[in-house]
Amino acid sequence: MFLILRKLIDISRGQRGQILVLAVGVLIMSLGVIMISVDVGWWLRDKRDAQNDADAIALAAVPGAVSAAEFGPGGGGAGGPLGDAASALVNLGYRRAQAFGVVASAARRLGAGTPVEELIRSGLSDLGAAGEA
Repeated sequence: MFLILRKLIDISRGQRGQILVLAVGVLIMSLGVIMISVDVGWWLRDKRDAQNDADAIALAAVPGAVSAAEFGPGGGGAGGPLGDAASALVNLGYRRAQAFGVVASAARRLGAGTPVEELIRSGLSDLGAAGEA
């Protein structure tokens, strides 16, 4: 950035005040980019929070389902073996609702203390069986 300003200064020798106009323009554009990035960050956070709330509501609606708190802090899948298993399935390309549903089903079927690997394996098996039907 300083090299660009230095070149502009060298080019504009003898034209007093030109660099001030250019510097103000660059500053305004920089502030615009910063404001847009902050807005996008807020939008992504709100989207994540809404998805976490939807997941918690969906889990609460199923009778006998694993509680959302067992999926980790905030029920959003961030922590704990259930959250880790659901996150792994999401990373493989399955929708969050599908991943949370099959992991909750596997946790009920296999019991408490089931390792993450077994939850993932069972979830993939359930998803594969559902895809064949």
